[in-house]
Amino acid sequence: MNRSFVPALASILPLRFTRRIAHQRWLDRAARHAGHHPGGAVFGTTAVFAVLTMAFIPLIEVNDEWSKYVSPRFEFRQAVEAVKPFSGTEPMEFVIDAGAPGQATDAEFRGIVDDFTHCLRAQDTVVTHAFAISDILKRLNRNLNGEEPDSRPSLLGKSSRPSTCWSVS
Repeated sequence: MNRSFVPALASILPLRFTRRIAHQRWLDRAARHAGHHPGGAVFGTTAVFAVLTMAFIPLIEVNDEWSKYVSPRFEFRQAVEAVKPFSGTEPMEFVIDAGAPGQATDAEFRGIVDDFTHCLRAQDTVVTHAFAISDILKRLNRNLNGEEPDSRPSLLGKSSRPSTCWSVS
């Protein structure tokens, strides 16, 4: 087809105009008003937008469950829901200050971390996994000394702290 076909057809065919409906008249009046008073239209539109935005602020919900952002019909969400009872999908990290640089391997500090980790693991209805630096250090020591950690001098020393459980809520 030629590019001039549609304009030529439009010039031959009679064009009928329909009556304007009510919302078109309202828009025409608003457009004329905005043309005559450009500052007022911008201010009015901005004010209406600001009031509407402030009206919906109480409806904002803070949610950190990222897996709920995806619809349950997607395979990704189904996989996340299937894994959740076994390993969880929302990790929490706790930072326990050792007090000074290099004291993370101190026996007393490792005892504190061990106690805290044991308390977390005891809450099996809420916590599915608890990992601690003390577990890594124990495994490292066991691997360096073979299967019997007490047969050679330990890299980390032994903890003499009593086992106490902290209240975590």
